[in-house]
Amino acid sequence: LGVRGLRENSKLHVLYLGRRHPLKGVKYLEFAVEELNYFCMSRVPGGEDGCIDLRIVSDAKGEELENVWDWCDVLVLPTLSENFGRVVAEALERGKIVITTDGAPAWGDGNDYGVRLMYLKGYRDGGEKERIKLLKDALMLIVG
Repeated sequence: LGVRGLRENSKLHVLYLGRRHPLKGVKYLEFAVEELNYFCMSRVPGGEDGCIDLRIVSDAKGEELENVWDWCDVLVLPTLSENFGRVVAEALERGKIVITTDGAPAWGDGNDYGVRLMYLKGYRDGGEKERIKLLKDALMLIVG
């Protein structure tokens, strides 16, 4: 059952780490998680509480930041515009699964990051519904 199987009867822990800004695409991630949790609550046995816990964290430092990294299974950077996305490198260094978009083109450069990096093409130029769908589809692959 995807990553959830690593922690019996647990939700997938999804992290957005960064500031809240319209160009960061956080609202699309929130909508995607809300829709997936509704689906789990209504159609998945044992999913009464949803299947994903989402944390949006800004300005964490030191021990608090390390605790957030320990908690998360997946980092999502749903950005529309990013020079590099250092948080993606930090997540990969920690062995986390990462979902990011063509709004952070440095991560779609053809390097093989293995199955730990999902790069969503068509996100930046897509509309709201397409962005939410791309995020939902990527998260569903992980949830199982």
